[in-house]
Amino acid sequence: MVITEPPDESSGVGDPHGCGLGSRMKADIARHGSVVLAYILATIGMTWPYATKLSTTVVDPIDSVLVIWATRWVQHQLVTDPLHLYDSNTFYPLTHTLAYTDAMIANALLSAPVWWTTGDAVLTHGLLVLATFPLAATGMYLFIHRLTGNGAAAFLAGLAYAFLPFRFAHLAHPHLLGHGWTPWVVLSLWTLVTRPNWWRAAAFGVLLTTQALTSVYLAFQIALVIGVTLAVLLVARSETRARRVLIPVGTALALSVVVTIAASVPYRAVRDEQGLERQGYEAEFWKALPVSYLKTADSRVWSWIGIEGWAKEASRGGLADYPTNEDAVFPGSLALLGATLGLVGWRRRTTATVAMVLVGSVAFLLSLGPSLGPRVIEPGGGLSLPYAWLFEHVTIFRAMRVAARFGVVVDFAVIVLAGLGAAWVWERSWSRSGTGRASSRRQLAGVAATVLLSLAIAGESSVRAIPLTPFDQSAVVSAPYDWLANQSDLGPVMEFPADNTLTGEPLGRILQREARAMYWSTLGWWPLVNGYSGFFPPPYLAFRDAFTGSVALPDGMTVDRVSYLDAANVGLLQDLGVQYVVVHQDRYDPRIWPVVANHLARSSGALKRVVTFGPALIYAVRASDPLSPSLQVAIRAPASVAPGGHWRPELIIHNAGSRPILLYLREAITLSMSWQTDEGEVRHRGRQRLVHLPVAIDSGSLTCRITEPICTRSPMPATPGAPDPDLLQLGSVPNKPGRYTVDLVIAGAVTATNRVEVHCQMQIDVASSQGSTVPDTEASCD
Repeated sequence: MVITEPPDESSGVGDPHGCGLGSRMKADIARHGSVVLAYILATIGMTWPYATKLSTTVVDPIDSVLVIWATRWVQHQLVTDPLHLYDSNTFYPLTHTLAYTDAMIANALLSAPVWWTTGDAVLTHGLLVLATFPLAATGMYLFIHRLTGNGAAAFLAGLAYAFLPFRFAHLAHPHLLGHGWTPWVVLSLWTLVTRPNWWRAAAFGVLLTTQALTSVYLAFQIALVIGVTLAVLLVARSETRARRVLIPVGTALALSVVVTIAASVPYRAVRDEQGLERQGYEAEFWKALPVSYLKTADSRVWSWIGIEGWAKEASRGGLADYPTNEDAVFPGSLALLGATLGLVGWRRRTTATVAMVLVGSVAFLLSLGPSLGPRVIEPGGGLSLPYAWLFEHVTIFRAMRVAARFGVVVDFAVIVLAGLGAAWVWERSWSRSGTGRASSRRQLAGVAATVLLSLAIAGESSVRAIPLTPFDQSAVVSAPYDWLANQSDLGPVMEFPADNTLTGEPLGRILQREARAMYWSTLGWWPLVNGYSGFFPPPYLAFRDAFTGSVALPDGMTVDRVSYLDAANVGLLQDLGVQYVVVHQDRYDPRIWPVVANHLARSSGALKRVVTFGPALIYAVRASDPLSPSLQVAIRAPASVAPGGHWRPELIIHNAGSRPILLYLREAITLSMSWQTDEGEVRHRGRQRLVHLPVAIDSGSLTCRITEPICTRSPMPATPGAPDPDLLQLGSVPNKPGRYTVDLVIAGAVTATNRVEVHCQMQIDVASSQGSTVPDTEASCD
């Protein structure tokens, strides 16, 4: 008997008299097991030859390596120091650095047994990537089978979901491939609602939390799917609103939300510490366009027909540099046909159909990003969409960069509808009663149709080639890192070059170097100054740039942006406490290397070469004396303010040494301000991180205006107009005239205090604003 909705009411599964359950269960296990095996074999074939090169290649030499490092870090830290899980060993000495990207906690836990068994991180990563395919397929198969009882329709839906173009576009991102958990989560919710008990509630909670901890994108995606599906179930089924259902469902949801929010705390911390959050223009750039839903990931079939090239060009939206496959969210032509049939037969399974239509519609709207229209560099170019409101009002929403990734939720909804449509057609065509030859012919026709449709789905989904990059882990390459791992009490390490070694060097090559430095640091987990992630903290970029400059070649040619060490900037490594430097000669242009080597040789004894492994040279960095007496910090501020302007305190930093000195890196510098009346009443308080201050201070004095990102070598003249309102607001003063005592406190990597008597009046007394303060006729008391 075919399962109708809800399946528990008329499934025909089980024996009401309790007879034959064992044999039926064995048959179910055998049937489902053969389906899983078929999906595994299909995965090997569709991704060939990846399965034969799992330990020697990666799909992407940058992002795949980042994922491998992150996975290993979580596995390592959870058993050594779980309380500091997010304080990874990269971007030293910054904190919460794992939160610069997806932590991928669930993937790390799930793949840990493979790592413990093999000890091969690259192999573990490859198996994790491939495992997401049968995971997605089996989940969709079980969900459609639960809704319809039709094994053929379920198998086809699982095949279509496993090999979506979106999945091939993100082979380097197993955390994004974790949407394979989505049908499992929805299945567990559906089962819990129809047959509530605490074991099913626990399963639902665990599956939901697993998907949420796989990626921040997946957390939002599954929240959308579960929220809409549960709302539809509550409206459509009165029994769903009973306490016996609501209590276990609510408990599972609450516990999952608590765990997910706890895991998001470090992400809020890096937003506050470093100001790291996505900007509106990024969502505009990385959104889907309607034509994206016809775009595949180098499909063999659609490339041959010619539609693939047209869809790629159309989906660029006028931007020549838009990545080719980021928005490849085509669900497949057969899936679209099946979904259409599912809508035609919607009365057969009304609740599931309505739920998926709503899920797909909302996800489609979100995938279009902040505004309707072509991709633009600046936000607000077209009709505002709900994504813009969410981005503005839901803080954690700003952790996401690519709005187009909501398109995979649309694909999920389409394929569920396709499964319902296939079951509806099957029931009308091949499941009618009958005996003898007519019944056999119908069954044979159904099997033949299933086989042909499976081949058609596989053919349509297949890609021309799986991009594989060799990953060299030979003894020659690992030798310098093996040496570092064997050093006792190993301190921070930095690798060079850390930036461009020649003007025009591709960014990807630079990022590849940083990612590989991260990978090799897993041998000993030494603190690494280098790093690559979804975010680059501004202090790190400024510190890296301090080692980048122009060099003059013997032939008189000048080369810009060369990353090198010399007698001046090596002191910054000493300030930071770096113990070893790894310099890769083969990563420099042969014309540039002799000049770089000459600078290394004249490093004033701060560097000592200790060992050489082919082109890898390892230098020890001599520890330096404390530099605090050489760096002097003071605050000065206007003593008078007047209406119509802004109060502009300034920070004076003096480096009495002969070389650049590190001002800050780990600990941001903050300014606190308190305005008090003569009676001691506090009228205004403010506190702000001074993110615009330079990381390194050259010899001499530097004047930085606190309310504007401006630092100069000479005293600043008063400038007309008001500061940008998006910048520091510490210049604001109480709205009542009078005399105030203002306490200014600098804290962090450097400290300074000043108490200023400020007279807020209609006319500025210039004479009273002389002396230890700077007159500023642009100050304000409103």
